[in-house]
Amino acid sequence: MSIGRFFTTVLTKADLMPANVPVIAGVPARLHEFVIPLGLLFGWGKGADLGLEDTEGRIFIDLRDIAAAPGLVVNGLIRLIAVNALGQEQEVYWEGRTENLRIGVGSLRERTILPELEPLVPAGFRMALVFISDVTTTLGTVNTTILISARRARRTGD
Repeated sequence: MSIGRFFTTVLTKADLMPANVPVIAGVPARLHEFVIPLGLLFGWGKGADLGLEDTEGRIFIDLRDIAAAPGLVVNGLIRLIAVNALGQEQEVYWEGRTENLRIGVGSLRERTILPELEPLVPAGFRMALVFISDVTTTLGTVNTTILISARRARRTGD
């Protein structure tokens, strides 16, 4: 098998948190699992690490609770992971605090960089966000924003 050309994409809350999620302070919670379709490979991030100004890949996450707009900010630790077909955490790709991931709401170049991370996530596996909240609450989709650079390619026969 070989890998076709990569295309860039952005994973959003529709992919990684399509419904409200209850969280308990200090307890890891998978917000949702994005299943990699057959025949595809996905990867977290985009481009090489060229520093804050020039790296193409970015991550922006602003988690809010279910309160009326704009919702209350919910802080904690985020992990980007891959989950195998058995539902087991296979790989932790990146980890960071939400306070740093809300920077750059109006400017792409101010957002936290997310260059290409290896290894690629194969078909049948899942990409997921793990969140360890500082407080017990319910994360709400209405006021939450998730924008994560990623890339995808088709697996082709040799």
